[in-house]
Amino acid sequence: MDIASIVDFLDEDLDYGDGNKCGFIEGLRIKMEFFNLCKDTYFNYSNGRHGGSRGLNVVVFKGNYSTVEWSFRINIEDDKITSVYECGLFDEK
Repeated sequence: MDIASIVDFLDEDLDYGDGNKCGFIEGLRIKMEFFNLCKDTYFNYSNGRHGGSRGLNVVVFKGNYSTVEWSFRINIEDDKITSVYECGLFDEK
């Protein structure tokens, strides 16, 4: 994953859950280091549902070697991303 291209893609004013854009990007960078150490070279992805009470859709990424899963809730309104954050509880569809 090219973290630099994500920096330009995400707006400062998006809802990042408990943090801000810089914190979110730093979290991505740290997680990517983890996947690199696990020898993952790409992600497989699927759709899932947030396992909490809200039951919202999430995107689930799975490392190709480690099979470790990583999920995100991305909210889109009027064809624009309004929020993005990690989701720790999910069920595959």
